Amino acid sequence: MTAVETANREARTAMKLAKTAASKNEIISNQKIAITAASVARDAAIAALGSLPTPPVKPLKPVEIATISKMKGKKSSPSPRR
Repeated sequence: MTAVETANREARTAMKLAKTAASKNEIISNQKIAITAASVARDAAIAALGSLPTPPVKPLKPVEIATISKMKGKKSSPSPRR
């Protein structure tokens, strides 16, 4: 990001002093080369980081299995009558 800002700043300063079309074209060309080089460096740095980390997984709650002894003490509620 700072390389792009520097290239833009230098290009603006040079454009103020440039007189001919050839020198202005050279300034613009140099600016584009600097921006491309910064972009390539950024892409290489991102590629060096590797793949994205996997997001954390929510822990699973243990499933409780109702034993027969637990079920014997409970009575089912009667179904409502119509």
